[in-house]
Amino acid sequence: MAENGSGDRSLLERIRAREDLTGADLTNLDLSEQELVGARLARCQGHKTNFMKAKLRYADFHDAALREAYFIGANLLEANFENADLRGADFYLADLTKAKLKGANFEGANLEGANLQGADLTRTNLRTANLNKANLLDAITFETEFRGASMLDTKTLRETPKRKSAFGSQLTSALELVPNLYIIIIAALWGAFFGALITAVYGKWWMVPASMLMGVVIGAGVSYLIELISTKAPDALYGRKREEGYSEVLYRGDLAHAIFLYRHERWPEALEAYLEILGKDPDKLEPQFRIARIYHQGLRDLEKAREAYQQIIDRYAKLLGEGHMYILESRRGLKELGVK
Repeated sequence: MAENGSGDRSLLERIRAREDLTGADLTNLDLSEQELVGARLARCQGHKTNFMKAKLRYADFHDAALREAYFIGANLLEANFENADLRGADFYLADLTKAKLKGANFEGANLEGANLQGADLTRTNLRTANLNKANLLDAITFETEFRGASMLDTKTLRETPKRKSAFGSQLTSALELVPNLYIIIIAALWGAFFGALITAVYGKWWMVPASMLMGVVIGAGVSYLIELISTKAPDALYGRKREEGYSEVLYRGDLAHAIFLYRHERWPEALEAYLEILGKDPDKLEPQFRIARIYHQGLRDLEKAREAYQQIIDRYAKLLGEGHMYILESRRGLKELGVK
């Protein structure tokens, strides 16, 4: 480890200052939600260290021993884990975009929902790892060991992009910014056609711009109605209301906290965290399934577990299909509870 000439400065302050802490002992340390960009922690010891939701962009962990460490929801953009021991570590929903993972050992690790886009996985050991819903687009997987890994809904292929003109790119951006913009454009074109037809018959040239304007107004009205129906109808039908401003980023943060409590078997706190998520967005499926699991395996409230599993099947089996992971697991849970 590098010489410590910093007196009584805490280890956390030294990490933040990007001191060279090669070989530091971080065992069982709680570094959750800390700003640790560019941390220099090569060959550190970190068994069960908590890095949950920490900002660790460009951090150096090469050759580190981090078995069963918690990186849930952490930002690890371009972090270096080359040859690190990460067996059993939890990277649930972590961002490992362009991370250097060459030769790292992730055996039995949880990488569910992790973003590994562009990561270097050359000769990485992912044996028996959980890669469900992980993003492996553009990742380098030369001699990578995937034997026994779970890869349900994992993204591993990228479509060849089609060439677009400058106008095409601008139009695509506009369509993303304004919902149903194509409806307004089509209505305006129909208005122009109608105006041109009237001009040809009656010679009233002003009908062309007037009809186009009318088409834009009608198209905007139809677009607004479609947007209103698509966002409000589900809540009206099911008697639920999604909290305004509850973005995917906020959801991922809340989910990372809940899963941390769940994996530590802090059942009442985990249940409260998942119920809080459903209070903000009742349609999130994973929290519903985790609640059923908490009632079943944690709190041993078997009646509530049965009801929770059955509700998932009733609501989502037809929509998602019987082969969906949470439908299969819910049916397995009911079978364990003696329900046929």
